[in-house]
Amino acid sequence: MDRDYRDREFPKILIDPDLDFASIRLQDGVEQKSYLKEGILFAENAEGQVIEIQTLNLSALRPRQAPASEATA
Repeated sequence: MDRDYRDREFPKILIDPDLDFASIRLQDGVEQKSYLKEGILFAENAEGQVIEIQTLNLSALRPRQAPASEATA
């Protein structure tokens, strides 16, 4: 399993292509609850702060197309 830790400071980014998984750890903390929104999992601490963002199907994500107004700027 090839894990790619891009940085030791926050945010910590982990990409695991074998598991089709990516995670962005925003801060230390213990997950108290999590919720799924548009295929992205958000983990919150006891204070309701998002501490980690995960995608479980990385290959299914598609790059967002820039609106024409942004593309010509």
